[in-house]
Amino acid sequence: MEFRDCQFLDCAKSKENFVGDPEVNKGLGGYFVGNGTSELIFSNCVFRGNRVFNSQLKYIRGAGAYFANYAQVVMNDCIFAHNGVSFTSQGKNLTFQEYKDGGAFSAENSKIVANRCQFLANNLLSNNNGNFLPSSIVMLNGSVCGGSVFTNCLWAGNQVSKCNTDSYGIPNNAGMLSITTSAAADPVDVVNCTYYCNLVDAQNSPVSINVFAGKLNAVNSIFYGAVTGIYQNVAKQIYVHSGASADISNCLIEEDEDVGCENGGTLVMNDCLFNQDPNFVGTELWNCLNRRISVSNYSNTDTRKKTYINHDNFAIYDMTNLNVHVKSSAGYYDENTGELVTFRRESSPAVDAGKKLGEIKEREPHGNKVNLGFYGNTPWATLSARHGLSVIVR
Repeated sequence: MEFRDCQFLDCAKSKENFVGDPEVNKGLGGYFVGNGTSELIFSNCVFRGNRVFNSQLKYIRGAGAYFANYAQVVMNDCIFAHNGVSFTSQGKNLTFQEYKDGGAFSAENSKIVANRCQFLANNLLSNNNGNFLPSSIVMLNGSVCGGSVFTNCLWAGNQVSKCNTDSYGIPNNAGMLSITTSAAADPVDVVNCTYYCNLVDAQNSPVSINVFAGKLNAVNSIFYGAVTGIYQNVAKQIYVHSGASADISNCLIEEDEDVGCENGGTLVMNDCLFNQDPNFVGTELWNCLNRRISVSNYSNTDTRKKTYINHDNFAIYDMTNLNVHVKSSAGYYDENTGELVTFRRESSPAVDAGKKLGEIKEREPHGNKVNLGFYGNTPWATLSARHGLSVIVR
């Protein structure tokens, strides 16, 4: 089955229509269950505004979409934005904290192939119990999810924050992408992706990729601008749990301690860049995010804290204006206008820092190398600086 140019918008559950059965509260925007051999294809589709408006969020799995038992789910040029928990529910007390995963989408035993997809300003509350699946913006659960591939995808302005009760303990396990497959499964590949300005407030939880079980291969990607809350106690960008493994190469990672591994896990890193600014063209999201981060008490009588993005204001920022092109004096061709945009005497360490994995799809000059991040190895990648002699005739 194939969906082209479809929109799954503003499907919501409120207190009036909330059901405490996890089987019912799956896939607000779209609920898709296959037979193990079937395939789904989404092209240029939008999943937006599929959220829960409720103070009793016991179950929510796959707010934007829920996929189960597909041999393959292919997503090309899709956008998942403002899904998950309503911004206005952010400060409300919650009765239960069980099974909240897949703010954008949740996949169970389904291989995901995502190309040029964007996950923007999705919002979720963290589970307060380590026995449940990680509270994540994108959730991969089950051995069939092994072999999933995310190529030229963007996670920006998303958050997983603390709910307003300590009844079930400290928030535990979260991330933008959580991998819960198996040691025998194929690795999940993250290729030329960008994680930028996301927030997580939970222990045992990185902001970007949580390798809870299974394998991760991350290459040619950028991890920058992660925001952590007061409960975060492990590496900020990528964390590998015991029994899981990750191979990370040719990635730009904000700080050298931002990747970590629990005892019993396996972490291999090669040719990564640390402590360097990717020099994105757009800084509006970063500036806006910093203005909207709040640390507040759970209630007027409670001294305990949580950290979250004030989405009531943050949501006003138009995510379509987000620009994660990286700078160079040679510039880049804008994917909407075709205009060449240049930056005098400015450059990014992400240019030409990637590993060549096959055909180079960047325009000349590309230095026979690929860039890191969302636009790397595409026709819209930032051009390599030209080297040579310049002659000025007066």
